[in-house]
Formats: sequence, structure tokens, C-alpha cells
Amino acid sequence: GIAPMEAVDRLSRFKEEVKIRERKFDLYHGGEVLFALPHQEYPGLEKAKKEIKLASLLYDLYADVIRSINDWKLMVWEAVTCNISE
Repeated sequence: GIAPMEAVDRLSRFKEEVKIRERKFDLYHGGEVLFALPHQEYPGLEKAKKEIKLASLLYDLYADVIRSINDWKLMVWEAVTCNISE
């Protein structure tokens, strides 16, 4: 396996690649419409978009948890307990 933060970086790169492929898909579709060609389906592109969306949700949640834990580590807990008891 790979480290979670490496996975986050890779996911970002894959998102950019899928965006590029989506733009190409849109251009190709426009050409198919323009020249009355049959529309090509790209099920792999749709599957990749769905998987990237789900992975994004997971890794965004992971990054939020890591950020929250780091924020908690920096918090002065004595001040928090004083505010609670007041």
C-alpha cells in the first residue's frame, strides 16, 4: 500500500486527468453531432468519474480528520476546561 497523503496527491492528479478526458469527450461529442455520426459511449470514463468522486469523499474526510487532530494538539486544554466550568 501507499501512505494516505500520497494517495491524496495521486487522487488530485487523477482528477486533473479525468477533467482533460472529459473535455476531449465533449469535443468529440460535438464533432459527432456536427457530422451526424453515431454517439460513442465511454463507460470507462463514467466509471472512473464515479470512483474518483467516491475516493475524493473518503480522502477529503481523512484530510479533515487529520487537520482536526492537529488543531486539537495545538489547543491549550487548560483554557478549554476553564471555559467549561464557568
